[in-house]
Amino acid sequence: MRKVIPTLGFILFIVLGCTTESDDVMPENNEAYELRDIQWILEEGDGQEIIEKELPGRFFKNEGDTIMQVIIGLPKEQGSSHFQFDLPEDLTFNLHSASVSVIAHIDLLSDSYSHIGGGTKVPFQLAESFFPFSISIEETTGLNPHTQMSYRETIFLKKNIATFKARFEQPGTKDSFELKGKWTGFFYHTMESKSVIEEID
Repeated sequence: MRKVIPTLGFILFIVLGCTTESDDVMPENNEAYELRDIQWILEEGDGQEIIEKELPGRFFKNEGDTIMQVIIGLPKEQGSSHFQFDLPEDLTFNLHSASVSVIAHIDLLSDSYSHIGGGTKVPFQLAESFFPFSISIEETTGLNPHTQMSYRETIFLKKNIATFKARFEQPGTKDSFELKGKWTGFFYHTMESKSVIEEID
């Protein structure tokens, strides 16, 4: 019996329309600035691609005289998020701890800037981060005595690429600047599995 347990999040989009790029320049000491706003848009080269990933096979063997319960399904795979900023070569960038929403259904974005509310929350950071899939799959089967089973899984991931624009402000002042960049995220799409059962001596 296979159990599919989805985890759903409410997604809210506010379309803002195209805006002109800010004339603000990122200060050399950006550690004093905090994220205040992030907007998303689909530009040329952005979109979604389905990626196939074959997982290592698993093997189960029942040498006993009673039925052995085997639990199989989606292993400990995770989704991922990676922000990349368009930075001048001579500048470094340090981020305060912040979380932002990212989107699995990228077709809801458009060529106009919009906000994302709800959905998957990830750290807004330069390094790649990981998060649990929004679905859990578990299958229990009985392996007869003196049989063995080989089990293989292939998962299909949604690779999403979008452009973002983030605005940073210095607390207590009106100083701000904007950064633009690309975001890449991997989300669960679907899975295929195949099992072969053989008798053993």
